[in-house]
Amino acid sequence: MDSSDAQRIVLTRAIEETLPDAVSPEMQIEALHAAGAVRDEAGWIARRARFLTAEPLAVYRPLLAMTTALPSAGGLVLAVGVVTGLLFNYLGPSQQIHALYNPICALIAWNVGVYLVLFGRAALNRTGSGPRRRERSPDSVSEAEASIAVAPHESSRLLRPGALGRWILRRSVPALWLRLNKAAIDARAGVEDLGRVARAFWSLWIPVAGPLFALHARRLLNLGATGVAVGATAGMFVRGLFLDYHVVWRSTFLRDPSTVADLLRVVLAPTAYLLRMSPPDTSTVSAMMTPEGVGAESWIWLYAASAGLVILVPRALIAGWVALRMRSVGSTLDLRLGDPYYRELVAFAREQQIDRIAAAIQSDIRVETRRFAAAIAHFVCESLYDGRIVPRLKAFRTRGGRLGELERAITADCEAFTDELEQYVGRAQRDFDESLARAVATTVGGTVDFAARATAGLPGRVDEASRGSARDVSHSLGDGLTRTIGSTVSTAVALVAGAMSGGFGKSLGIAIVATLLGTSGPIGFLIGAIGALVLASGAFVLGHRRATDALQGISLPGLVLRTTLWPARFERILRDGREQCRASVRETIESKLEPLTPEISEQIWRSVRPLLSQRREASES
Repeated sequence: MDSSDAQRIVLTRAIEETLPDAVSPEMQIEALHAAGAVRDEAGWIARRARFLTAEPLAVYRPLLAMTTALPSAGGLVLAVGVVTGLLFNYLGPSQQIHALYNPICALIAWNVGVYLVLFGRAALNRTGSGPRRRERSPDSVSEAEASIAVAPHESSRLLRPGALGRWILRRSVPALWLRLNKAAIDARAGVEDLGRVARAFWSLWIPVAGPLFALHARRLLNLGATGVAVGATAGMFVRGLFLDYHVVWRSTFLRDPSTVADLLRVVLAPTAYLLRMSPPDTSTVSAMMTPEGVGAESWIWLYAASAGLVILVPRALIAGWVALRMRSVGSTLDLRLGDPYYRELVAFAREQQIDRIAAAIQSDIRVETRRFAAAIAHFVCESLYDGRIVPRLKAFRTRGGRLGELERAITADCEAFTDELEQYVGRAQRDFDESLARAVATTVGGTVDFAARATAGLPGRVDEASRGSARDVSHSLGDGLTRTIGSTVSTAVALVAGAMSGGFGKSLGIAIVATLLGTSGPIGFLIGAIGALVLASGAFVLGHRRATDALQGISLPGLVLRTTLWPARFERILRDGREQCRASVRETIESKLEPLTPEISEQIWRSVRPLLSQRREASES
């Protein structure tokens, strides 16, 4: 798991364990819903923590910045190192530099010693003693040490070697961070509660990010060493720029020029070879032993190159290795998901099955939507198509007439049918609402293990719990889950239909009639089929005039129509028109409602959520 998710998870745990009432039962259920299905436990816990820290627990989110204290200190440590190096390479009145006893040589010797220690530890790790040492290293925190952080009153534990120092560190870092970041703290979070959460968060985070802390510390040490070397070298050049410096050799014990020359060749030969400089010989050492010494210009370049070769280059390589290790360790932090906190959290989520409830609610909506669409399509076919359009077509076939007049009459029938359709849609909507409410109540009751007395009156409980719990786009949804669902559907479909002021039934009726009257709708299909048949069979009457122009204005005799549209063919046209009418109405309604399924589901979920939170409270009590 990456560092960002791990931080949110640990913060959420610290809050829930320190302040049990910070997350209400209803919000717990909402978090389970937002996290989704528990397929990957680590991913599910991370999604839940992201939801809680994004809004419900946002007042504690600034505490996450505690984990970035070490990573963000790199620039400060480097600057402090440079200043320290400048001061370490004292810009004083002395104008003589000892050949070996000087700040640069001291830094080189110190860094060589550090490299030897690092190589020694690496060799020990390879021989097999390393793993045992890592198990006991400060990078990992034992359960006893973790208990010290959360139970400092146990004085006997503080007497253990090193425990007191670690306890002070764990207590001091949160307190210092809170003092330095008062401006970033949300006033809604109580000072006492925030302090308790900060200490718990820090105590839980150290065992998780111990290896990462160690790498950050190594990075800072390398930056500090680099800064000191840069500062000391810069100070040396400043001294050489403004003062006339000389290199001397002063020693009580080493006074033989040949011995000193051999020593200097061993220490400075690698750098002198790279700079193509001659190593100091006996005559040079003899001149260095005089009171004046020798000019320091070439020696200053020699010291600077030595610092770059022995300090800057190795430190840069180590820093690069540390950066790679930080990236690897930062993406594989171990949260110890076997801890009771995480086991209980996952077990409760699987027991509640929130993701299945949400999926079942969406399935209920889709099923009831299809039933709703089928009912309206049946009504349109029965009342409009069979009740009005088919009689007109039969009369037109018997008496004859103009297709243009037939089309205008059918259009008038459809427009007059709008009011009747609106009234039926209102009734169908109420049936839809009640049926969907029953389906949702069955889903919730069948999935959530309510007590027997509660299960018996579950539809009433759903209706009661949803009272006033949700709001639609423009007004209160009213009382009960049934009305909540109905208002949600009505408002959403009216918005899509573009006729908010006309109401659900009217807007949906307009959409249906528009489909019926369209050139690709069932009415257009009927008119086109009749016209094509008349044209094909009555060419001797119409000649070769185009159907689109001729058939609209020509009066067709009934004999021609009856001849062209013989009973079997006429019934087939009516039957095809009826099926296309049914399919068109059904597709129109489903296409309007399908994009709104998530919104309707969310509205219903807001009404169901209080029931599930009551169940959580009952299980905890």
